[in-house]
Amino acid sequence: MRRLFPLAPFAPFAPLVATIACLLFAAPGAIFAADDEVKDRVFLKDGRTIEGTVDAEGAEEVTYRTAGNAQPGKKRGREVLRVEYGGMSGEGDWTAGVTARDQGRYDEAADRFHIVSLGEREWQKVYGSLAEGEALELARKYDDAAATFAAVAKDFAKHRLALDAQYRAGMALALAGKADEAQKVGDELTEIGKKNPAGEARANAVRSAAFFAAKNKGKFDEFTRKTIFRPADEPEVWFHFNLWMADALRLDGRGKDAARIAEGMISQLDGNPARKMQAVAIKGLCLVESDPQGAITELLKLDALPFGSEDQKCEARFQAGRLLLAEAKALRLDPKDERKMTTATELERTARLVLQAAAESTSAAGAKTQAKDLLATLPADPSEKPKAEAAAPTAAEPAAAAPAK
Repeated sequence: MRRLFPLAPFAPFAPLVATIACLLFAAPGAIFAADDEVKDRVFLKDGRTIEGTVDAEGAEEVTYRTAGNAQPGKKRGREVLRVEYGGMSGEGDWTAGVTARDQGRYDEAADRFHIVSLGEREWQKVYGSLAEGEALELARKYDDAAATFAAVAKDFAKHRLALDAQYRAGMALALAGKADEAQKVGDELTEIGKKNPAGEARANAVRSAAFFAAKNKGKFDEFTRKTIFRPADEPEVWFHFNLWMADALRLDGRGKDAARIAEGMISQLDGNPARKMQAVAIKGLCLVESDPQGAITELLKLDALPFGSEDQKCEARFQAGRLLLAEAKALRLDPKDERKMTTATELERTARLVLQAAAESTSAAGAKTQAKDLLATLPADPSEKPKAEAAAPTAAEPAAAAPAK
């Protein structure tokens, strides 16, 4: 289906507004609007919050009004941590899109965010498109995602998030395997970086991904070392790049390095359980070979919570089931130890459950077939009673009359 408006990432910030409001009204140093209407909120890096109506988010300055007839106020763009708009709360397409994205329904999320992007206000066009692009990227529709991000960077070149949109376009191109096109985006960001250091950091990140796509391990390592984002200053770009880097290292066979990055991310994401689970999933997969018990713990966390896509859950269930069976097999090497035999039986029972869930998944991932194949090799569960065969008729239950000759 061809979309009416470019697509995009970041589904940034969608906290529960009621909880945030309570915290804000109690927070010292916050600047509030005069009425009770749900307002936009500008979060500053110094810890203060401005509440009102944001008129524009420029790269140089953010303009806002704390009341309808108030004189516009201004904050320099580099002072702003993030902006949350009143329209991101309540029942609407933004909230529905965030829920769908966090639960792994990426196509639905992209459609919801696309509707948001058709709104009249600047934030709807920019944030709606960025969030749409992120959903498309998560759905592995990298070309569509890159086009969406590129459109935001072009059409809103003076917006505070234009650099982030350009960075995401380059990363999506790299994920699509288009290393040369990604490098061109890196070149553009390097030019911007001559005046704005944020451009050079994003250029390094895009080059890192482009070299990974081109299978140039040396350059990949060089540019990942050059790329530094801080969660306190650039939470969106920090999360996206570090999650990508952890998964890239995992795919490159450097599970320990990947697990270390994922672990560092997990400690920073306590306030965002959906994103935290993405880091947990990568950590769990990284530990499969080096720390099977640790991997089981992390992978079953993902299985128990309502976050992540069906592909992620299917992979987590298959890997957890496989590892549980391996643990049980090791315990059965000591058949005289009754306690070990009991534990092995319980592990096998749990393994069957998670493997069955993977085998019955709606995912099209290879882990689904692998789970089915592994289940087929297992003997029957001794705790399950075989189905009773049809009982023979008793004297009280005469057999059916024989057919007439």
